[in-house]
Amino acid sequence: MKRNRWISCAAIGLAALAVGWQRGLLFSQAAGDAAVDADNGVRTVRVRFGVNDKEPAKWDGSASVTGGSIVRIRNWHPRPGDRVDASGWSLQTRKGPVFVMRPWDEEPIREPKTPMLIPGVLIDVKGTAGARLTIKTAQGSMSVTPFAARLAPSTGNMAVDLVPTPLELSSSEYQNDFATITRGAGHEMWMSWLAWDPSGDRIYARRFDGTKWLPRMSVVNAPGDIFIVKLGRDKNNGMWAIWSQQKDQNFDLYGSRYDGKAWGEAQRLSTAPQPDIYHDVTTDSNGNLWVVWQGFRNGKSDIFARRFDGDKWSDEEKVSDSPANDWQPAIAADGAGHVYVAWDSYDQGNYDVRMRAWFNGQWGAPMAVAATPKFEAHVSLACDKENRLWAVWNESGFNWGKDTGFLVKLQGTRLYQWRTMSVAVWDGAKWFSPVADVNTSLPEGMQGYNDFPILQRADDGRMWLFFRHRTLRIRNTPSDTPAHRAAWEIFGTSYEGKAWSEPLQIPLSADRMDTKEGFASDAEGNIWAAYATDNRDFEEFLFQHSDVYAAKVRAVRPVAAAMLEPRRFEKLEANPMDTEERRSAAKARPTTFIAATRTVTRSSRWMATTTAR
Repeated sequence: MKRNRWISCAAIGLAALAVGWQRGLLFSQAAGDAAVDADNGVRTVRVRFGVNDKEPAKWDGSASVTGGSIVRIRNWHPRPGDRVDASGWSLQTRKGPVFVMRPWDEEPIREPKTPMLIPGVLIDVKGTAGARLTIKTAQGSMSVTPFAARLAPSTGNMAVDLVPTPLELSSSEYQNDFATITRGAGHEMWMSWLAWDPSGDRIYARRFDGTKWLPRMSVVNAPGDIFIVKLGRDKNNGMWAIWSQQKDQNFDLYGSRYDGKAWGEAQRLSTAPQPDIYHDVTTDSNGNLWVVWQGFRNGKSDIFARRFDGDKWSDEEKVSDSPANDWQPAIAADGAGHVYVAWDSYDQGNYDVRMRAWFNGQWGAPMAVAATPKFEAHVSLACDKENRLWAVWNESGFNWGKDTGFLVKLQGTRLYQWRTMSVAVWDGAKWFSPVADVNTSLPEGMQGYNDFPILQRADDGRMWLFFRHRTLRIRNTPSDTPAHRAAWEIFGTSYEGKAWSEPLQIPLSADRMDTKEGFASDAEGNIWAAYATDNRDFEEFLFQHSDVYAAKVRAVRPVAAAMLEPRRFEKLEANPMDTEERRSAAKARPTTFIAATRTVTRSSRWMATTTAR
């Protein structure tokens, strides 16, 4: 879903935040001491209870450590009635709700299976290699070594694994969102996010100096109407924050540079009278800082780019080539001077992914990354150590978002009927694919509804793919009915040799589907994740309070070289549902509607696409 900023800042969004704030932190998972969380001597063990239970059972228990200490215990998936504190926990497996079939639904051949709701805890342990964690419960006990490179696979009714230690970096006086992170000079990491209160949006940043996260800094002088912030480093090791902000009824890009002492005055980076949004940032091998974005010109969106050479910004350049709308670009740079920009385009009457490369001061010809009749969008890029470009994107079915319903014989694919991910690798001349399909490599219960994939290369050589996976409140809800209440959590899998690794969960990352997160590698080969959570519980799945976290995915072992095979291109054909779609869309423009107190005039098809993608 591509988020419509103009609606989200109106009364509906404000009301949702107000309701969540008044509810209070009933299921707060927050607890954080920056010095403790940044300590390399801390590991987080996730324990899930009753993974094989068929009937509800109590899993009350406690934990102890020999050769170390317990820093804290947190609730993994909180539900009403849970108790988790320093002394232990009171948790139980429960039966979850089952969808009530409607008269028109196809009758199941067998009785629907009632899902079991699995509780768990996150235990932060401080110690050394000899530390041993013992977990005692009403159903039995077990011991693990948290500082092992990898825990032995769980075989009983408790599942235990190592996960990144979540660190809260924001503060509760604001609603915090749109986190981003990048590597600075030396061992530095920089993180930034938006913080909202009734006076408007602020941008905050924090710097990790290699041992601890330093106090937050304000990037802007006054609150405003701000949409997404990104960080990037220039060739003089200056850190830039770049964001989209509405002034005088128009969104433009602005940037501020931190020179080692203070953030500078905001510089306006786009000047068109229509919105400039959805930007991405990278630094190329020559130290040039790049920003690409989606900008509207004459009512149509295209992809644009600028670069900062350490002294001045280049002129705005148009990167996309289609007469149709182009969406949400991604950018990556290799070590040989290439810069790649990809985006999704509606040029063929469905969403396809296109890419263009910049090298030796000029742009190459645009080329297709994914161009079938399927829905192909939300692309992410990263370059590996061999200077190959990796691309990942979401896919869904034919005629996505077009007519569907009881009386429509030729059915389109509903907006959220299904989602998969696709990965391809470009070596400069030919396309390749990983030997293993990432979708079928996931556990059976995770093979579907995986959204907004993001690639990030670690300095140890492995390529990571992070994505948001959906968990429904009513697990067996059919895809043709509104899925009332869910949580999207972040998982990551790395491609090693010829296989994708077991998915790693980023804890406390439950949020809405279309939130934004960032990933960056550090000097030690680890990956830092920056993300938001709205602290929703796993009973009602409702907003509580939006906070921003950082978590470190540790590099633990050597990685085998990625095995690739020539990419097989699908030859797919779809029957067009509306051969006069462009003419029909033109008739629909302009459409005027009221959002809160603001009158907005936009194409009705543009608005539908913005809120549904």
